[in-house]
Amino acid sequence: MMTRPLGKTGFSIAPLVFGGNVFGWTIDEKTSFALLDAFVDHGFDAIDTADVYSRWAEGNQGGESETIIGAFFILTLSLPTVIVRPFVASRFVTTSITAGICVVNPN
Repeated sequence: MMTRPLGKTGFSIAPLVFGGNVFGWTIDEKTSFALLDAFVDHGFDAIDTADVYSRWAEGNQGGESETIIGAFFILTLSLPTVIVRPFVASRFVTTSITAGICVVNPN
């Protein structure tokens, strides 16, 4: 698969990034795992997520998508390297927003 540079990070990723905003409120863990499996099986390698995606949904407190993504990586230790692009905008942080890159390579 053709890849593209991810800014100035030194990483290259597939041209499609999976948006993790649906995990934990629009779709459940089982469906999330199936979608992530299919995504990675087709050679894609980047997931975008933020801790605020589902915080507004009744019964959620934020971080649901990250919890599901983390559980997915724990259960699928034979994955190739995947880039997770977290965006943290916690309700406790009022003056700054942080972003980063997490490289998951269980091998």
